[in-house]
Amino acid sequence: GSSVGNSSNINYICVRNTSENIEKFERFLSKAGVLPKNVEVDVKFVEAGRSALSAVGYFDGARTNAAIMLEKLLSRGDVKLLHATRGVAKFGEQSVYKSVTEYYYPRLYDVEFIGKSLQCTNQGSSVSAVASPNDFLQEEFGAIVDVSVDESADRKRLYVQLGAYLRDSPEWKDFAFKTHRQRGLDSDFKMELPFTPLRMQIDSGFYVHSGETVVLGGLTDAHDKKRDVLVLMFATMRVLDEYGNEDKSYGKSMSCGKEEWREYPSSGMKAVSYFCAKSSIESDSFSTEKPKVLKSEIIAKRIEEWKALFTEEWGVQWPEGSSLKDLSGSLSLMWFKNTPENIAKITDGFEGIVKSRRVEMDVCCIEANEKVLKDLDYYSSNRVDAATLQKRLIAHSEAKLIADSHLIMDQGFEQLVKSTMEYRYPDYDMIFDNISSNQTDNAKNKWFGILDIDEKECGVIIEPLVSRRLLAEDLCDVELRVNIQGEPMWKSFGVKAIGSAPHLITMELPFFSRCAAFDTKFTVRSGVTTVFTESVIDAIGRHKTIFIFCTPHLR
Repeated sequence: GSSVGNSSNINYICVRNTSENIEKFERFLSKAGVLPKNVEVDVKFVEAGRSALSAVGYFDGARTNAAIMLEKLLSRGDVKLLHATRGVAKFGEQSVYKSVTEYYYPRLYDVEFIGKSLQCTNQGSSVSAVASPNDFLQEEFGAIVDVSVDESADRKRLYVQLGAYLRDSPEWKDFAFKTHRQRGLDSDFKMELPFTPLRMQIDSGFYVHSGETVVLGGLTDAHDKKRDVLVLMFATMRVLDEYGNEDKSYGKSMSCGKEEWREYPSSGMKAVSYFCAKSSIESDSFSTEKPKVLKSEIIAKRIEEWKALFTEEWGVQWPEGSSLKDLSGSLSLMWFKNTPENIAKITDGFEGIVKSRRVEMDVCCIEANEKVLKDLDYYSSNRVDAATLQKRLIAHSEAKLIADSHLIMDQGFEQLVKSTMEYRYPDYDMIFDNISSNQTDNAKNKWFGILDIDEKECGVIIEPLVSRRLLAEDLCDVELRVNIQGEPMWKSFGVKAIGSAPHLITMELPFFSRCAAFDTKFTVRSGVTTVFTESVIDAIGRHKTIFIFCTPHLR
């Protein structure tokens, strides 16, 4: 005689059951968050020099007290607040906040020669050139914060998916060919393309407590010769109550999303259910991508997939009489019936999901010349450990701090942080066939100046991935990719046009210096620093050493 029904028009649920089951149902409704909550997103971009960061303890492991660090930095006169964003969003909804300027620029330039014949005398008429831009592209420069916040399975923390971009205004370079005129040729025009200075880009997913401030980023400006200023991002997520104030009680409950339903003495089985926030299992190997229409056959198929995954990941068996049901229509409230042994495996598995999952990774990139290495007695047989070497290099005034990046991530998922300058340079294409000595006055000859555009990023790109060893809580499997690309050198190339009016045309193209690239996998204990080095030769032949220090922390 029990039943359940709902009216979607008024968001009303009607349940008919025993008093005991009604109480359980009410407890589940409270855990499922029937009253929608909002979360406040507060993001700040800060530019600080090495001396300011040293004064607030950034290089001494104080990054866990990010709120205090931010307050100290903003109270200093030598620290710049580059951008601040604050907004409110619903759980699970993507929000985008931006303050940008839109730039439009041409991808192609067509060049026309307009004038009299190139077969001219010293007193003859001139030929002029006109550049016509076309195929325009649009790009945004400024600050963009793309964020989505959801609840963890234990409903104590927040899962944040964050994409942040900070672009300065573009720099422009003229790629018009330069003509060294012999007689009567005039080509005073411009073909400009933008260089995009990306101060910082972060793509990350991580867990935080409501009201907790975290610091991310920590890269120098790719265009800064001194490499002495870092750009940091401070992010705070606060759960709000129905009145728009911070919900201080959020996350205080000890519930981990588990509810015992009943036991089955005749079969020796018991039933348990788990409330799973959308993001709680996304960060494992389980796929929670949901179709737009959840038909019964689709749900049945997905339940079988989940049962197979529980078997593979946690060793759960499914004897006769066991079952897995979907109580929510979206696989966010799952009901398990199984033996006590298998229920224990399920419980351990879910508690492992909601257990300390956050990984913090420090990646420090330093460039040192031979003088710095000699000052630190680097080539001595008595080498110091990696963490001590890192501190000594940071303290040396002539060592260039390319990046000292702090990342917060969900284990097992790759993150990205970078600071680059995106250079654009043309693919020239020139056609001389139409320029002949037999042209009549006012002849028009089309000359395609820029046929296409090539692009290349120069700067620092860091992509770490960290996984925790299941049987060793303090061991991390790390995959790390770091790419450091220096600025290009520009070289002019000349093309000599032969004819009655000879002239030399020069065009500029870039030469990119040698980069240091690391792509490696290793296992290390939480809190232990690992160092990698690469010797490079810069554009003028000087030997330098690039140091990459990597320190993962399991929180």
